[in-house]
Amino acid sequence: MGNRRATPLTSPRAQQRAADADARRDALARDVLGLVTAKWTLVIIEALDAGPLRFPRLKASVQGISQKVLTAKLRTLEQHGLVTRDLHAAVPPRVEYALTPLGRSLGEAVCSIWLWAEEHAPEVDAHRRAFVGRTPRDDRPARADTFPRPAPSTPRGR
Repeated sequence: MGNRRATPLTSPRAQQRAADADARRDALARDVLGLVTAKWTLVIIEALDAGPLRFPRLKASVQGISQKVLTAKLRTLEQHGLVTRDLHAAVPPRVEYALTPLGRSLGEAVCSIWLWAEEHAPEVDAHRRAFVGRTPRDDRPARADTFPRPAPSTPRGR
C-alpha cells in the first residue's frame, strides 16, 4: 500500500476549511436576507426603480419614514452596493440616489413576491381580522386538570 496522502477534499483539514467557508457563506446570506427584509428596504428600492431621485422626492415617495431613518437606510443600502449617492456641486448641494445594477437585480428578484403580496393581501387581511377576534383561550388545548371537579358527595370535616 505504501505512504499515501489524503486528497485535499478528504483530509480533515480540508473538510474543516470547507465547513468554515459554508458557515461564512450562510452567515453572509442571512445578513443579506436581513437587509432585504428590513422594514423600508423594498419600499426604497421600489421608489428608486423609476430612476434617480433627490432626497426630498425620495422621502415624499416613501410615506411614513422619518428623515433620520431614511438617511440611515440609504447609507446602509449604499454600503451594501444596492444604491449610489451622487453629490452634484451646486448651491445648494444636490444629492441624487439611484439603484445600482445590483439593486435593480434585487428589485427584479422580489417583484414576484411583491405581486404575490398584492394579489393575496385581501385574503391575508381576512385571516388577520379573524385571528384578532379569537381569545387566548381558543388557542389552548383542553387539559384533563382544567375541567371542573365534581363536588364531594359528603361534606368534609363532619
